[in-house]
Amino acid sequence: MAILRTIDDGVTVTEAIRLALEHAVAELGGIGGMVHMGGPEGLRGLHLVASSGLPPAMTESWVRIPDDGGLPPVRAVREGARIWLPAVSHGEPSSGTTSAGAECGRGLATVPLPGPDGPPGALTVVTGTSYTPESGQWSFLESVAGWAALSCPRSRHRRSIRRARSCNRRWRPYASVPGSGSWRPTR
Repeated sequence: MAILRTIDDGVTVTEAIRLALEHAVAELGGIGGMVHMGGPEGLRGLHLVASSGLPPAMTESWVRIPDDGGLPPVRAVREGARIWLPAVSHGEPSSGTTSAGAECGRGLATVPLPGPDGPPGALTVVTGTSYTPESGQWSFLESVAGWAALSCPRSRHRRSIRRARSCNRRWRPYASVPGSGSWRPTR
């Protein structure tokens, strides 16, 4: 997380999401990962906005996921909770998995991206193990997802509004002093 926190506001949303995803995959020792976001008004389902470590042939079936299904990104958004789905059980893919999980990994660890009106999307790591991530790994994934959510345009807009309000509060006491020619921030 320390590296992600050093990234400035000038980074593009796409780059921020990709960096977050790569850190999540690395933390879990994963094979790859994906980030899905809800579509614009009228477009139902989740849409793949970033992937890392997975070739296009494996992510093709994940480009658009119907929001009424049981795949981990959909469930994470719907339930607002972390989801673990072992992709391989006794050599056979679990029901509800598709190529990205069944062909190259042993499990799918998914966390929702937090948002003020509910999760707008989800971050999924394709793991190389069939064991559920440890508590610290889940916490890291949730932290990364929170950071990625703040990188989204709507979140950036809210942050700039909060920053402006904070700045106005610091300067406001001096604005009401008649004849004041000195503007100093309060601490």
